Amino acid sequence: MMENLQVRWFREGGTDIDFAKQIVAFILGKRNSGKSALLEVLAELYLKHGAKIIDLFGAHDGEGLGWLRSPHVKENGKKVVLFHDEGTEIDSPYDTMLADDFTLSSLNKADIFVSAAPLYSVSDREFTSVHRIITELWNRHYWTEPIFLIVREAGNLLYSRLKISLSEKEAKAWYIYAMRESRHAGLSLGLDSLRPMSIDIDIRSLTDYTILKNLGSRALPREMWWIYKTIAPEQMARLKQNEFVIIDDGGNIGIGMSGCPRWHKLENENIMKEVGIKVNYTAAKLGRG
Repeated sequence: MMENLQVRWFREGGTDIDFAKQIVAFILGKRNSGKSALLEVLAELYLKHGAKIIDLFGAHDGEGLGWLRSPHVKENGKKVVLFHDEGTEIDSPYDTMLADDFTLSSLNKADIFVSAAPLYSVSDREFTSVHRIITELWNRHYWTEPIFLIVREAGNLLYSRLKISLSEKEAKAWYIYAMRESRHAGLSLGLDSLRPMSIDIDIRSLTDYTILKNLGSRALPREMWWIYKTIAPEQMARLKQNEFVIIDDGGNIGIGMSGCPRWHKLENENIMKEVGIKVNYTAAKLGRG
């Protein structure tokens, strides 16, 4: 495909990702299998093709803040906006804004938007604020540049809707509608999940690319067992962090390799200190067990 991402298809007909078009990519894999790094690689390629990036639902250690030390920001002049809620005051060399103030015109303020858990005073406020951002994006009826939306742990997108929905059925219906209509709003989605079985088949069936990292002891859902005819379970269990299996919407299977962005946040790293951000929680910091 491009730098930092290569795919070899097992037969002719496999379709490489076109980073000038809107797609839905679903990445499945165990913890520490390299899902977040691959999402960042896809986002970088979209950024190089003129897209804007919106990074949502990073881990509680603020992994999405790694963008602030990326060459896109440090060397190439890409602008960043950090989302937060009304219960926090952010001391940062980067622009910030209340997530609840986001409108479509806010897209003119930056190239990369990051919603990181440490910038919210209460975890539930992160979910409701992100849902509002997503709803605003899906109201975009005209667009000139695409947006690549990173959703780190796909289940959080459903949960964000559950926070304001009356039922799980209603939340799922919204999720499916949002994925189906994403192209019309100029949105590409990159989602990941730890648990293949936790994401409904109706949602998985809307993806253009399913990307499998090392699943560990977790088996694929039964309707995906046909993949084992090409890639044996023991091969899947031996995939390295930079390796993956990719399936396009035509059922073509490929094996791929991707690099890890050098700005990617490491597990034991204090990213807040690294990028010079201080947060004053003016409201009780609840729900952060």
